[in-house]
Amino acid sequence: MYYLRYIRRFNRQRLEAMGLNARQIEIMILIVTQKRITNAGVQELTGANRKAKSRDLEDLVERELIERHGQGRGTHYTARSD
Repeated sequence: MYYLRYIRRFNRQRLEAMGLNARQIEIMILIVTQKRITNAGVQELTGANRKAKSRDLEDLVERELIERHGQGRGTHYTARSD
């Protein structure tokens, strides 16, 4: 159920129409399929450097597409629920 609800909301065409870059789209797809992701997970799965990863995640938080949970090493991200 979780997956179906979010896959409709965050499909690739909608994400592209929102003006997200390729890494951000990849991050959103990872969050939807894995339910949550960490900073290290984003870096490992996308190959993004630390600065690009942080910039992409912060932009997604500011766009209110994802939510940040925790601080420091325990930080993880989930798709924003309506």
